Amino acid sequence: MKYGEFMAQLAKGASKHVYLLAGEEEYYIKRAEERLLGLLLPEGGDESARQVFFETADIEEIIGALATMPFFSPVNIVEVKNFALFKNAKKDEDEKKSKPDKNVERLAAVFAEMPPSNYAVFTFKGKVDKRKKIYKIFEKYGAVLESERVRPWETDEFLHDKLRSLNKEFARDALVWFKDAISLVDPVPLAFLDNELNKVALFAKERKITKEELTISFSALPEMSNFALADAILQKNATDALRVLSRAEKDGTYMPLVLSVVARQTRQLLRFKLYAQKGVQQRELAQLTGLPPFIAEKNLRAAKRYSLEELQEAMLALADADWRMKTGNGGNEILFGAVIKLCGG
Repeated sequence: MKYGEFMAQLAKGASKHVYLLAGEEEYYIKRAEERLLGLLLPEGGDESARQVFFETADIEEIIGALATMPFFSPVNIVEVKNFALFKNAKKDEDEKKSKPDKNVERLAAVFAEMPPSNYAVFTFKGKVDKRKKIYKIFEKYGAVLESERVRPWETDEFLHDKLRSLNKEFARDALVWFKDAISLVDPVPLAFLDNELNKVALFAKERKITKEELTISFSALPEMSNFALADAILQKNATDALRVLSRAEKDGTYMPLVLSVVARQTRQLLRFKLYAQKGVQQRELAQLTGLPPFIAEKNLRAAKRYSLEELQEAMLALADADWRMKTGNGGNEILFGAVIKLCGG
């Protein structure tokens, strides 16, 4: 089940005795694990009730721990991190058919007979093949969290929960800026956003976080500078674009990578300009480009600020700058010049 549904079930209590928290989004795995352990072992609980195993642990030890009755605590919590049987390692065919299957069957037998006092919490950071027998065993006897990476248009749940936990909210223009910013980050790094929102909330003067407070915190970060640069180009704002470029240069960023951001945004604008000239309707642009509607609309508005000739000349200038910078025939000033010309400076 997805994160929201999984956490909603936990809100009613830890009703299962077997849990698998797996997927590529580590942030959700960590949050779910913390919540689950908080339910099973409340603050002040006996830490001796926890047994933690890692991927190199012997299956015999894990199975033995799962079947052991607790002595000094009302519960026995067995945690297994990055369980080896979930990995798609290349092995000898005979070994594939014998030992792993046998271990899976033994694990299933233990799950079926686990004492009411025992809990199994398995975590795995990475994709898990749902067709595997080991996965189906967890589905049969417990609850499975599918922690998938979050796309830019899927952040509402995360943002709502995070702001509620901070007792904060975004001003309208701050929310628009935030959604625009993360639209260029795919997949969205939730752990990074979580950390930065903590900082913003700490320094925000009021309950409602303003756009200014948000941009001051986020725009200075390398992870978000690509958005700031692309947004300056969309606005045809040479001053802001040069400020981002100067900061990147000062931070020692490899500038050909920064150039690729400028080229990508310019290519996007050129694409929208050509669509507009062909008479493509606004409602069709999102489907044609694969972008969320509000991002497609923003690009279309931005494309109208440029002439076709400006964008075509900018693409040629950026291609030349890319070649010269990578071959040592020019420095960062070539990129600065191309951006100034692109933004009409």
